[in-house]
Amino acid sequence: MIILNKNPEEITFEDVEEFCKENHIEGIQLDYKKSLPRKGLAKHFASFSNTRGGVIIIGVEEDPKTGSPLKWEGIEDSGKLIDTIHQYASNVEPIPRYVAVKTNEKKSKVFIIVRIFEGGHPPYYVQNDSNIWVRTGNISSIIDIASPDTVELMFGKRDEAELARSRYVRIAKDVYQAGLARSERERLKDIAIKKEGYAREQNRKGITEIDWAKFKSGYYGKKLGSEVIMCTITIQPFYPRLALSNPTEIKGKVPEIRVRGNHCGDFPSLSCNETIPEGVMSFKYGYDGSIHCEQIYSKGLIYNSADVLRINDGIHRVFLSGIARLLYITLFGASSFFSHFKYQGTVIGEIELSGLKEDTVIDNVLAHNRVFDWDIKTNLLNEYSWDLITDTAILNSQEELRRLFIEKLNEIFVSFNYAPSNESEVEKFLQEEGWSTKDS
Repeated sequence: MIILNKNPEEITFEDVEEFCKENHIEGIQLDYKKSLPRKGLAKHFASFSNTRGGVIIIGVEEDPKTGSPLKWEGIEDSGKLIDTIHQYASNVEPIPRYVAVKTNEKKSKVFIIVRIFEGGHPPYYVQNDSNIWVRTGNISSIIDIASPDTVELMFGKRDEAELARSRYVRIAKDVYQAGLARSERERLKDIAIKKEGYAREQNRKGITEIDWAKFKSGYYGKKLGSEVIMCTITIQPFYPRLALSNPTEIKGKVPEIRVRGNHCGDFPSLSCNETIPEGVMSFKYGYDGSIHCEQIYSKGLIYNSADVLRINDGIHRVFLSGIARLLYITLFGASSFFSHFKYQGTVIGEIELSGLKEDTVIDNVLAHNRVFDWDIKTNLLNEYSWDLITDTAILNSQEELRRLFIEKLNEIFVSFNYAPSNESEVEKFLQEEGWSTKDS
């Protein structure tokens, strides 16, 4: 059903016409309205949010007996249709996540597409109404009052969703540790091979007492992970209960899904091609001991973890610009993944920063605007975390994604006792990465 899976902003008048010709009937995730109802749509917003989300198409007259579309002529655009829908949504608590857009115009008419996401905080109530409404899928009573058992399930679903998300994050962290252990074994093996070669070379020269202080392996000299500050970003569907794809398909689609920045590479990278249970991964380390781990799971978890520690003249620094790049490209990559595999809905995640020491310097340089040395802060905590709660409609809109990015970036700046970044700074940063939505 193209209407349910397609980005609402990409749906055309002609798409709706074709959809109706296919005779899709109303159900749990689909509702038709000939025009904006006088009683509003608050009950619809609440019931979709309480169930599995769905789409309302305004401008289509349905058969009340069968739920099939009868006429699909659209409605006249008064210029205030979207504002009216926003007013309807504001009558629901908590405020539902949704997107409302107009199609292109045809014969002076448009369709209104309202995509309502499955709610992350059920139950959703209509103001001044003690009932909890749900979608039933029954044409005779498409919206009904939730039974006590259903209400209990709603509260249970919230807990189950959290458990499911926690499970996948735990799996990803276990995979990271396994990748780290494997890479450490490889590092030690490579050094041992280099040592054997060095010893043979010394013996050929007639040197029996080898001065190992002169030996240089070319590999990182410390245990991997012993001197890193990891920034880890996770984002996944509110309730990751259904597989969006499979590891083999994800592996094959990485070249299509990946997004790029001018200074931070790409995500997911082409090396993210090792299949693991329920997903794919990449684990890389550099000769300086830096680590980068990417993971993508069939049920939608996006995991991107990179070392943001930089050591200059013995000073341990974290540049907030490095965190900013990782954050934006992860959100951008998540948008690409969810769009490609047709997921629409609430997404939840976290930004974590771990491994800081008390003498770690936090540098708020963004783009190429340097700060004065006396304005640079030292670290207070060993770990930081910031919640990520959004939806695919925001990720799919460049301007909304930009707003989300600035909001989270400012939270991070303030956490380190810096003033929020100003808009011109952020815009310059986005331009340098090739991510700007504005003319330079």
